[in-house]
This record gives sequence, structure tokens and C-alpha cells, in this order.
Amino acid sequence: MTLILTVNGKNSVWMLSDRRLSFGNRPPKDDACKVMFLEAKDSKAILGYAGLGQSIAGMEPSIWMSNVLRGIDAPLEHTLEILARAIKDQLPKHLASFPKGITPHHAIYITSFVDEKPMAYIFEVALSPNRFEVKILNSRYFRDKIGGSPPKFFLGGSGAQYLLSNRKKWQRPLLHLISAYDAGKVSPSKVSDYLAKLNNDTFEYYKTKDKFVGPRCIVAWRNNYGGFYNGGGGQEFYTNCKKDINGCQIPTIVGGIDLNAVFNVTRPHTIRQFINLQNGIEEDQQYVTDQINAELALLPDSPNTHFP
Repeated sequence: MTLILTVNGKNSVWMLSDRRLSFGNRPPKDDACKVMFLEAKDSKAILGYAGLGQSIAGMEPSIWMSNVLRGIDAPLEHTLEILARAIKDQLPKHLASFPKGITPHHAIYITSFVDEKPMAYIFEVALSPNRFEVKILNSRYFRDKIGGSPPKFFLGGSGAQYLLSNRKKWQRPLLHLISAYDAGKVSPSKVSDYLAKLNNDTFEYYKTKDKFVGPRCIVAWRNNYGGFYNGGGGQEFYTNCKKDINGCQIPTIVGGIDLNAVFNVTRPHTIRQFINLQNGIEEDQQYVTDQINAELALLPDSPNTHFP
């Protein structure tokens, strides 16, 4: 269970997600990453989810979604259709293992810019009470030619009810902050600090109840300008209301390329070269380049829908 909040601004989109994984009778863990980034030919998007925290084998859905979308360089809606088919094929078997008393339901929330226009989507999969029938719900919200727009907010997870019941206290201030950020008047940290406080308020409310919302969270945003490498957005990690240096690698697919996989190959070489440079040791740059390219060539570059 979790807390997911998405917000659509004029020139930025935001997502808040807590990091708790609940295990029934075992103590929870607060190190999950329930968010991923996706940049397609026509768009940039943030995906988050509520429901299944990880498979029996220990794989988190964010990693699985990244594997599903790896190697796909297509418009966003085509990419999401591929993801929706994989959800229908792979998630029901995991939902069937939910403990009794927990609704077998999983929802993926997507906030994005498509052709520089705000777009939002929800994909939901649920099992019937007897856990034999699968129900898939696909929703699409969009800005059209006559000025319609997607909802400003999506709320999901077990913590949603608390924020819904208090929405008059936080929605307007949050929208004002995001408008100020979009106008270049405040830093992104002002917005992310406010969102982290909402997560902490929700955690404090539930910590003596079902304990399904944790004190640690991720705040992620994407701007309606700039690519991934030139100011297109960012992320912050928090414990309670304080920034947390112990974050995580957010799965990121850009043009079908798994950026985390590329980073994990190049990072050791970069660190080694930096240390050698400090110690006055020169390396054969062509050899280093060839070595990196050989390791990159071994990375998988096609989709893998299997969810163990």
C-alpha cells in the first residue's frame, strides 16, 4: 500500500510517492522506488503506482515497467498500450497472492506532457472477490482544442483518503507554489518540501492505524521544456520533512534506452579515471572507450515483460 499524489501545473508536472513496502506480519521496509521516468518521441512522463509493492521474487514494479519499455522508442500512447498489455498479462498472478482482507488491485498513474500539452492517464487492474476474474480499466485525461484539461490532481493508495478529507487545506497553497515555480519565482525545492510535508502528515495520521504509509518519500517533477540532460526536471528524497541523501536510482527510459543500466556501466570507469587523474596516472583513452563500449554491448536492449 502507499500514497501517490500527482499534480499538473502549466509548465511542470509533479509526483509524490511514499517508499513503504508492507509485508503483513513482518516489519515494513521504507526503501521502495514506486516511480519511474519515461521520455518518448513526443513526450516526457512520470509513472507511479499503488497496490503491488513487489513480486514474490522481490522485483519492484518500477523495475519491471522499465524492463517492459526498454528498447521501445515510440509515441507515449503507443508505449503505454504496450505497458497496458503487459499489465493484463503479468500482474493478475501477483494480485491473486494478496492476503485476505487486502483488495487485489493495482493502479498506475501517469502525469505527462505530450506534444507540450498536459496529459494524464490511469491504468488499473483488479481481481474479482473470488480472485478468478480480471478487470482492466484504462482512463485517459487530456487537454483538447476547446480548452479542457486533465484533472489537477490524482490521488492513489491507502493514504489518499486522508489527503482527500483535508484537500481544502493543501490544494490551493500547493497550486500557488507550482504556479510560482512555473513562473520562475521559487525553486523546485519549495514545491518538493511542501509535497514531502503532505507525505509526512499522512504518515503521522496513519502510523497508529494501518501503518501502510511510510515516513520516507520521493518527489519527482518534469518541466515542459528541456530534455533529460538540460533542465528537464529532477527528484528529491525525504525522510519525514528533511531531505534524505540515501535515495535510489529511479528507473529511467529515454528513447528506449535504459539510462540506469548505461550509468551503472560507465560510473566505475569514471570514478577510476578520476582517482587515477588525482594520482597522476594516465590511461589509454581509446582502450577505456573500447572497454566501455564492449560492456555496453552486453546490456539487454529489448523489452522483457516477464514479472517473476
